[in-house]
Amino acid sequence: MWATASLHLTAAARSQIIGMMVDITDFEPIAYVGWVQDQISSVGERAKHFGPGWGVGFYSSSQVPGDFVTRIDGIPFIFEAATADRLNGAILDFSNGAFAVHEKSNS
Repeated sequence: MWATASLHLTAAARSQIIGMMVDITDFEPIAYVGWVQDQISSVGERAKHFGPGWGVGFYSSSQVPGDFVTRIDGIPFIFEAATADRLNGAILDFSNGAFAVHEKSNS
């Protein structure tokens, strides 16, 4: 279910993730990057659906095995085994209020 990956972070993505983690006080967060069926921004009536794509979220450290937590630029991450290979060498960016994964080209 879980795997490691060698994702790279831009300064903007790192800053945004750290800021989000600081706001999580109910549990010790582990950042998650994975393929989701429906990307959603905001909540409630303001929610916007964008369909399938890469998503960023957080798991509690008590929910994931420590053997699969990868530290990237000092931030703990967890990745799904099914898509982790696509993230090796990819870049996670944050701009215009949204995260984006730029996968490594195999050409």
